[in-house]
Amino acid sequence: MGIKINNRDKFWLAGIVILTIIIYFPAFFNGFINWDDNWYITENPYIRDFSFNGIINIFSNFYGGQYSPFTMLVFSLMNSIFGMNPVPFHILSVLLHIANALLVYKLLKLLFDNSLISIIVAGLFSINPLQVESVVWLSAIKITLSSFFYLASLISYINYIKKDFKSTYYFIALTLFAFSFLSKEQMIVLPLMLIVIDFTLKRNLFSSKVIIEKLPFLLTSLIFGIIILLASQSAKDIYYLVKEIKNGR
Repeated sequence: MGIKINNRDKFWLAGIVILTIIIYFPAFFNGFINWDDNWYITENPYIRDFSFNGIINIFSNFYGGQYSPFTMLVFSLMNSIFGMNPVPFHILSVLLHIANALLVYKLLKLLFDNSLISIIVAGLFSINPLQVESVVWLSAIKITLSSFFYLASLISYINYIKKDFKSTYYFIALTLFAFSFLSKEQMIVLPLMLIVIDFTLKRNLFSSKVIIEKLPFLLTSLIFGIIILLASQSAKDIYYLVKEIKNGR
């Protein structure tokens, strides 16, 4: 989507991929941990059934006060293929992190058309210690998965602007925004980043076209915000129910 990668950039990107694999290679042999991995993965009833009805249940229910059906769908698919073997889960997490580093490169290259900046930032993103938790902790795979859709959405939006406002890219960006939220709720903030992109590309932020473009994203965010509140309330309801049961009511 949108940029040509020269041979020098390909060389450095290959280096980033290899370095990332070397750094995170020990993670392939990690297991599940009793810190969210138990209730969110190994004991999660929703990921045990990768059937049509099972998928419907994933998308139509909150779990643990959260709503991240795409993440649970991935877990369910992985479980149906590999069972509860943690190695494939860790491999997937590292591969998603590598893909995100490449998307960071592409995003910055589209924005600034500067190979040096794009390569450096992608490399720093790849090896930054702050990324370790989201890559090696399997319950946090929702971060790498949602980031993948989030970055891809921003890239599609930039392509929409740079390719004479071709509507296909716009609707792809909106769809990927929904995917990112369905992987992790915090991605609801994406519309704010679209404004930053408009500013960076020197668009008139107060023009009717720019404002109207944001309305579907803002409306989607509003719907997602309501879902977040409902998911949070479901956790409180369960908490009070358990409390009443313990009190013998």
